[in-house]
Amino acid sequence: MGEVYQEIRRYDDGRLPRTVRERDTYLPKHSSQGVFTDEEMRKFVLNAERAVDAARVRRRVTGRREEHREEGLAGEPVAAPEDVGDGSHEFGWLVVYRSGGGLLGETVEVPGDAADQTVNGRVFRFFSRGGEEILAKKVPWSEVGQMQRVFAAGRPEVPSEERDVRILPVLFDSADERYRTMAEAVPEYEEIDFDDFPLQGPRTVSHDVRTLRRMGLDFLLHHEAWLKKSGVRTSDRSVHEHSAICRALHFMVTYDQLNLPALASAEAMNRRRALIEHAHSGRPDAPSYEGAEDFSGIKDCADGSVVDPALTQHAARRQAAKAEVLKQTRLATEERRNAGKKGDSKGDGKGNAAKQAASNP
Repeated sequence: MGEVYQEIRRYDDGRLPRTVRERDTYLPKHSSQGVFTDEEMRKFVLNAERAVDAARVRRRVTGRREEHREEGLAGEPVAAPEDVGDGSHEFGWLVVYRSGGGLLGETVEVPGDAADQTVNGRVFRFFSRGGEEILAKKVPWSEVGQMQRVFAAGRPEVPSEERDVRILPVLFDSADERYRTMAEAVPEYEEIDFDDFPLQGPRTVSHDVRTLRRMGLDFLLHHEAWLKKSGVRTSDRSVHEHSAICRALHFMVTYDQLNLPALASAEAMNRRRALIEHAHSGRPDAPSYEGAEDFSGIKDCADGSVVDPALTQHAARRQAAKAEVLKQTRLATEERRNAGKKGDSKGDGKGNAAKQAASNP
C-alpha cells in the first residue's frame, strides 16, 4: 500500500542483483555522460517524488514491474516529469492499441530500441512487453490530459455481473514472480451465494482462511503444525492426503490467486481436510470417519446407483403421508373399541343392582 517508487541502487562489482533485469534499469552505460553524479541522482529522486505527489492517489501494485504505473484521478492531466535539459521529457507516449485488450490512454515508457513510425505527421512506436503487443503514440505533455479524457469518455463500463468472481488481480513479488501471501489474499476474498451451489451445509473456507491469517499461518504451515500437535504418525496415509490437500490450497492462494470462498472445488477440498483432522482428533492411531457424508456435503452411492435426490425426497414425503394416514386410522379404531368396552361395563352394573333389589324384599 502507499506510493510506489522504483528503486535506485548502487553497485560496485559491475553486475546487477540476481532479481533485477537490465532492461528494467537505466545504467551509466546507457548515458553518454558516463557515471551519474550525486546531483543527477538527487534530481532523479526529486522528479519521482513530484510525479507521485501530482498523481494524488495511493494505489496498490498489481502487475509486473514493467507494467507498474500511477494513475491520476479521472479526467485530470498527468504531470510531466521535469525536463533535465535534453528535451526527452517534452513528450509522453500514450497507449493507443494493445493486443491484450487492456486500458488505452495510459502513459508508458517505450523501449529505446523501438523504431519510430511516422503516419500523417504523427510518431508511433510498436513494441512488445510481457507477451503483449503495444502501439504507443508520441504526444506533448500539455496534451496528455486532454487525450486521456477522450479515451476515458469512450471507454465502455464493464457490468459488474461480467466480472469473474472466481479470480483475484494477480500480484507479483520483487523477483517478478506470481505470488500473493495469505495476508494479502484474505482481505480480497468474497463469498458468493450461488443458488445451485453443489455442496450442502455451511461454507467453511472464509472462516478457516481468516483463522489461519490471525494465527500467521498458511495452508502449508498449518499442515506442519497439525502433524506435530495431532500425534498422527508420519507414515499414516491420512498425513499424505492432508499434505496434498494443503499444498493444492496453498497454490490456489499464492500462485493461482483464486477467490477461494467462491469455489466449490476449494470448499470440497477444505471440508476433506477438516474431516481428516476431526477423524484423528483425540485418537491419532484410530481415526473415526463417522459422519463423513455430513462433512463432505454430498452423498455418494456405494452401489453405483444413480438416483435423483428430488425423486428420493418425493418418495419419502409420500411414504410419510401414507404412514400418517395409517396411524390416524389405527388411532380411530382403538378409540371405537375403547368406547364399546365402556358401554358394556355400564350396562352390567345396572342389571346386577336390579337383581340385588329383587332378592331383598
